[in-house]
Amino acid sequence: MTYKQKVKILPIGFFIALLIIYGIAIRETIALKHDCTDLTEQTKAAVDAPQQMGIIREKLDELSLVMGKDSANSGTDPLLEFVSTSNISNAVNLVDFQPMHIFQHQNYRVETRIATFEGSYSNLLKFLNNLEKGFKSGKVVSVKFQTETNFKTDRKRLLLIIYIQSVKNDKMNTDEPQSQSKS
Repeated sequence: MTYKQKVKILPIGFFIALLIIYGIAIRETIALKHDCTDLTEQTKAAVDAPQQMGIIREKLDELSLVMGKDSANSGTDPLLEFVSTSNISNAVNLVDFQPMHIFQHQNYRVETRIATFEGSYSNLLKFLNNLEKGFKSGKVVSVKFQTETNFKTDRKRLLLIIYIQSVKNDKMNTDEPQSQSKS
């Protein structure tokens, strides 16, 4: 090859190499960056979800009062209502809320709720104190603090895992059919 041919082929080869590099690495990186920004925006929008849930609950209660329906049996979990109306809920994020576990033994029913919250240590302690004092539908029976590494941001976060139990006596419900069969 002559020098002139090499000079003509070099830009074409450079352009082809640039297209191959873009196709292999850069295109996927740009798509991943867009997905990450979308997820970050969704996370920012979900930060004040407990507050928004409390506002929506109040509006539903007002509407049900206007319509004449009782909102006490609306089917929402009392723990979620307490979290949404708590004054420290802005600083503490609800990470996980597992379904209620119910254990029936003789005439007693034990309901256990497990919830995981994220925040700073002082905010988690304030929230836990408010929960122990203000939550009337059960008692805090166990608390576990745990650190976890978020692999996306490569930062550690503090988690608070709370176990809340309530024991209910179902003796009234089981005695009624028995008393009817005896008489």
